[in-house]
Amino acid sequence: MIKQVDFSKHTNDIDGARFLVANYPDQVIRLNGTDFDNKYDKLVSYLKTNGYTIMVNEKLPLTATIIAELNNPLPNVKYIGIIMQQDSRMGQTIFNISYGGNEFKARQFYTDYKKTL
Repeated sequence: MIKQVDFSKHTNDIDGARFLVANYPDQVIRLNGTDFDNKYDKLVSYLKTNGYTIMVNEKLPLTATIIAELNNPLPNVKYIGIIMQQDSRMGQTIFNISYGGNEFKARQFYTDYKKTL
């Protein structure tokens, strides 16, 4: 029997958002290009410009984790989680985005961010 994952207990705290983005991302997107640092800087700038409050910002070489408080929180979703990784072999940046189980909102967030690149 397959058990449905209940996201509701993970969507209103930072540790829960970190868990969801690492284990159950709503969108996994591969963007061609090797300019990881530029994409990271643009993402942080996009979040700040659009009213998100960055709660966790951990950057290591070719990987970053960002947890941000939503600018317009939903009833049961308070944080968005993003993990960026550079796949050097494929020449792509991979974005794992968690929006509390809302795939549409995660895709919409990425589409809006991509317009800044």
